[in-house]
Amino acid sequence: MAVGPRLAITAVAAGSAAVCGTLALGVAPALAAPDICVATNGAVRHQSGTAECSAHEYAGNVAIAKGADSSAVVGPAVRSRAMALGDGSAAVIEYSNVTTARATGTDSSALSYAGNDQIVIASGDGSTAWTNYSSGQTLLATTDGCTIDLEHQPAGLYTC
Repeated sequence: MAVGPRLAITAVAAGSAAVCGTLALGVAPALAAPDICVATNGAVRHQSGTAECSAHEYAGNVAIAKGADSSAVVGPAVRSRAMALGDGSAAVIEYSNVTTARATGTDSSALSYAGNDQIVIASGDGSTAWTNYSSGQTLLATTDGCTIDLEHQPAGLYTC
């Protein structure tokens, strides 16, 4: 069975006998493109693998997705950042200015809809942090499988 070209290697260490050996050099398998997508201010700057992203054209919007089947979206907003950093994760911002949505667990999701000055983080596997029609909130879904789902709630810190 041929394994590729062979190269004989000879080495001599001080005060010891010569050592001879054979090193098999083969062809490395092709690596799949990493699952990553980066978009800023209305343009996708890089996309490879199954990660998807988009960022509305307004100033300061950034969407980054990293992981198989991950997705990051910043819809109409200004100076907002969506980061989906786990396999199957999703981070979405729609109509929310100066907002950060970050999903870092496997199959986690972070969503901000129609609010401003929010931090929405889902970092546990299978966790969810969603806020609708509210402003000034910080949502931290850090436990695997936990869910924070708020609508029309006052500013403040919400955790699970």
